[in-house]
Amino acid sequence: MSNAPNSIPPNVEKLLAKLRRRVRVYVWLEGLALAVIWVVVAFWLSLGMDYLPVLAGADEMPRAARVLVLLATSAGLAYILYRWILRRAFVQLANRSLALLLERQYPEFRDALMTAVDLSEEGESPLELHHSMFEKSVAEAVSQTNKVRVSKVFNRSPLLRKLICATLAFGSVVAFAVFAHEAFATWTSRILMLSDAPWPRRASIEVLGFEQTPLKVAEGSDFVVRVRADASRPTPPPKLCVIYYELDGGETGRVNMSKDGESREGYQHYRFDGKPFKGMLESVSFDVVGFDARVKDLDIQVVKSPSVTGVEMDCQLPKYTARLPRKQAWRPGTSLPIGSEVRLTIASSKPLREVVLENLDTGESETLQFSPESETSQFDYQLPTLSEPVGIQISLVDTDGISSQQPYRLAIATLADLPPRIDVLMQGIGSAITPQARIPLQGEITDDYGINKSWFDITSEEQTTRKVEFDLAQRGQVEAVLDLREQATQESNAWRLETGKSIILAVKSDDLYDLGDAANVGQGDEYSLDVVTSDELLALLEANELNLKRRFEQVISEMKSTRDRLLRLQADLQPNASDESAEPGDQNVSNEQIWSLRVLQVQRANQQGDKSRLEIEGVAAAFENIREQIINNRVDTEERKIRLQNQIIDPLSQIAIEQFPQWQQTLVDLQAQFEANVADQPLTTAAVEEANELLLAMEAVLNKMLELETYNELVDLVRSIIREQSEIADETNDQRKQKARSLLED
Repeated sequence: MSNAPNSIPPNVEKLLAKLRRRVRVYVWLEGLALAVIWVVVAFWLSLGMDYLPVLAGADEMPRAARVLVLLATSAGLAYILYRWILRRAFVQLANRSLALLLERQYPEFRDALMTAVDLSEEGESPLELHHSMFEKSVAEAVSQTNKVRVSKVFNRSPLLRKLICATLAFGSVVAFAVFAHEAFATWTSRILMLSDAPWPRRASIEVLGFEQTPLKVAEGSDFVVRVRADASRPTPPPKLCVIYYELDGGETGRVNMSKDGESREGYQHYRFDGKPFKGMLESVSFDVVGFDARVKDLDIQVVKSPSVTGVEMDCQLPKYTARLPRKQAWRPGTSLPIGSEVRLTIASSKPLREVVLENLDTGESETLQFSPESETSQFDYQLPTLSEPVGIQISLVDTDGISSQQPYRLAIATLADLPPRIDVLMQGIGSAITPQARIPLQGEITDDYGINKSWFDITSEEQTTRKVEFDLAQRGQVEAVLDLREQATQESNAWRLETGKSIILAVKSDDLYDLGDAANVGQGDEYSLDVVTSDELLALLEANELNLKRRFEQVISEMKSTRDRLLRLQADLQPNASDESAEPGDQNVSNEQIWSLRVLQVQRANQQGDKSRLEIEGVAAAFENIREQIINNRVDTEERKIRLQNQIIDPLSQIAIEQFPQWQQTLVDLQAQFEANVADQPLTTAAVEEANELLLAMEAVLNKMLELETYNELVDLVRSIIREQSEIADETNDQRKQKARSLLED
């Protein structure tokens, strides 16, 4: 036996080589089909992942996601190529494996092919096989090779399915590339080239008013989101647009925007003004979606609106006020004198870009512009000279473009310079005066900013006016006297009153006001005074004295009635005295009612005491006025003044000030005893005695009044005699003149 290896016949070797090639082709076709299917699947998945969200109004995949998709696709493709091609196509296919594959498919070989291959690959047979055995196996294998069809070895159905799927998948991509060239180009650009170019949209929307972002709005204000869609596109504009928002606090949500009317000028408009854009207190970020169009990353930042934090006035007051310039804060109700010059210094809570000042009375407005770089938060504004009330509306615009929510209104009232206020009364002068009278006046003259001069204004029946200036005391006090006799005896501009006439006297004063044609003149009460002779004035005063005497007599009569009631009360308190305080015929009066009647009688006596005291004070004041009139009209005599003062005025004052209060206090004590049901006989007696003392004092004064009346009558009689003598003397002189004239004529 030869030791050389047995060689495979050429026919068998050719068959095995053909099968080897077919196996490798099968592997390549299957692997490439799977690769194509995977790439196409990745294409459609990436297309859907990138474009389908756009159809729903979302954004395209970000670049990072697209990179991940591209990496995943590449990794899958690499895996397929490795797993289905590289790992299989380049594997060494042994002849024995190929022969086994053929033996399984063609049993006719009856292991001859396997035997021939095995014997040919062994260097030498370990069993010292005979050469004839090898040749016989080879002969059988060769005889069957002509009958073998290599394609029968393969199951072509899986490969065909993969090839068909790959063809269809590839065809879908080709069709998409042909019929949706722009979309395919966009996919290529975005997925393969990683470009950020967006997918073309069917709709086109624009959010109005967002030229810059973030857009700043005032805190608490309302904002209207306005969107317009291009209505000229083939696709109709969206029926609605959707806002997706997120607040600073983390709250998220979505709201629908409704159409704002029909399409106009090629655009369909939408608007929304509800939450979260109503009364905004938080900043908000939002996107607007309409069909596949999306406007994203819109921000509205809520900021404080500018407001006026303070207004200071630099006031230059007019000269007539005699006040120094001053600075003061403006407050509601601020008022300044007419003629004031005012410069306003207005402070804002934020730096300003623009200020609009509008005059509320005239409607005129003025705009002040400021550079944003200056960060001006305070500015000055000069008001016109105040001649009338002024109202200004201030609107602020800050450097963020935010306007003040409510304009700041500033009003300054003007104080017209009023005439001096004159509160002056005549003292010791009645409605009639003598030509030589002195007229005292007392009171006060005040003005907001000072008095220039004051004077007596005397107007006669002929409407001639005379001014007599006088000086004021401290703080505008008036203690002036108009001396008519002195005015009549002045060497220059002498002026004398005539009896039988009347004058009107008033006190006037002017101030320092210098903005008009003349100063403001104030006037006090006017007094109409009749000019009479001394005798006529005394007659009038005597008539007043007579009226006062009658009034005093009435007071005495009322006091006597009160004293008599006290006497009856005193008698009632005597032991075993009958009850005179009860009403006649009432025999069933209780003890409590008796005491109540006694209290009532004391109360009535006290009330009468108040009335009588006031009446006596009035009589005393009236006699004091008569005395002052006599003095001021210079018709007084020392004796008459002493009589009035010592015999009437002083006694009446003493009665009213001292005796009446003492008697009334006794009545109060007596009332307290009666309210306690205590019959205080000594206190009742004291009340009666004090009432008698009052009556004695009052009657003493009345007697002095009667004496004064008699004295006045005597004086009046003397005056009448003197008047008659004067008339006779005048008549005698007239007769002598007539006789002398008649003698001359003869």
